[in-house]
This record gives sequence, C-alpha cells and structure tokens, in this order.
Amino acid sequence: MTALSRAPSILPRSSRSSVRPAPRGARAVGASTARGPGPARWQRPDLYVYDLCPFCTRARMIFGLKKIPHRLIFMSYDDVETPTALIGKKLAPILHLSGEAPMPESLDIIKRIDDDSRWGPPILQASSGREDLKLFEKKHWPLMRLLIHTRLLHAYVPDLVFRSARDYFIDQHPIQGPSGEERPNIELWRSWEPSLRRSWYQQHFEAWNDASDSS
Repeated sequence: MTALSRAPSILPRSSRSSVRPAPRGARAVGASTARGPGPARWQRPDLYVYDLCPFCTRARMIFGLKKIPHRLIFMSYDDVETPTALIGKKLAPILHLSGEAPMPESLDIIKRIDDDSRWGPPILQASSGREDLKLFEKKHWPLMRLLIHTRLLHAYVPDLVFRSARDYFIDQHPIQGPSGEERPNIELWRSWEPSLRRSWYQQHFEAWNDASDSS
C-alpha cells in the first residue's frame, strides 16, 4: 500500500515497495508535487518521516489503519534542506496532499487524514486524557533515552544510513556519562569534541550489551 523512498539496503530484495533515495532541498518539493495522469482520487499523499521518530510513527498509523495508499519518504536525519523547503524548518512528520500546502504536526496530520471523506468515515476516538501515561513517560524517560538513543545508532534505520546523519543525531541528543556524569545541557554538549560525544554513546551501548549477555 505504501511507496517507500530511501536507501535500497534497508529493505530485503523481496520487499514489494519501490525504494529509492529521498531527494533533498527544493528538489524534494518538486518530487512531492509531481503526479502522474489520472483522477484526483488516485493521487497518493506524501508523508515525510524519520523512522526513529515516535511522532512520525503516530502519523503513519492512520494510513495503515485506514489502508490508505501513500508515498512514505524517509529523510536523512541531517537533511535540513528538505523539511525547510517544505515547511520552513527542520521538523517531521510532514504531510503533503496534492493542491495543498505541506503541513507538519502529527496530531494535525492524523485529524486531516481521518476526517477526509475520500478515505471513509472517521475511525478515531477522542483523546483519553490519561495522566498516568504522561507520568509514566516523564518518570522513565531518562532511562528510555539511554536505551533507545544509544541503540538507534547500531540499528538499520533509514534516517541514519549516513555517518553525517548519525553524527548529527548525537549532536542533537545529549546523554548522561557512562560513569554517572550528569547529562550536560545542549550548549555544553555541542562544545565537546565529536569523538568524546560518540564515546559516551558507545560506552553506554556496550555496557547495556554486557549486562544483557550476563543476565
């Protein structure tokens, strides 16, 4: 149902998806607006995402739940030009419907798609407003950050195929030190040598792996 854009090595050869590198900068705008002939109802939405982004996952779910054919475009994490050309800043997810301006924000995208009669009646319920889930995330996020962020760099994630993308990710996400050092603020973190930042990530990753092997 989905046409994927990204590096061929990410998916197995047996995948039915069409895979190719995502364009950058202003060319990405042209690619997202280019449509073949045919009725408007067959013009597929473009959804620009990062595979590692939970908000992008949330936006992708509505397309799966309603079985909506669409183009899924993975941006490299260090690609500032493409989202900036689309919405004026580096942010994902981004929805681009034919004849409309590209729009960010996962909840707005979900509502836009769910409320569109072309894809059937709305299926989602109103937010539950459960405070316990928010408290759980707030309490456990420091540990989740270490577990998730340090492992992403070793996963087959389309957004982090390039070394420059992995370096950019580290640059944007400070973590606490491997010996219990306090997590630095973003300004201090970016002032350090890249090799030191990478070392903290790698030491955490190896420590978690050693703990898993010994358990």
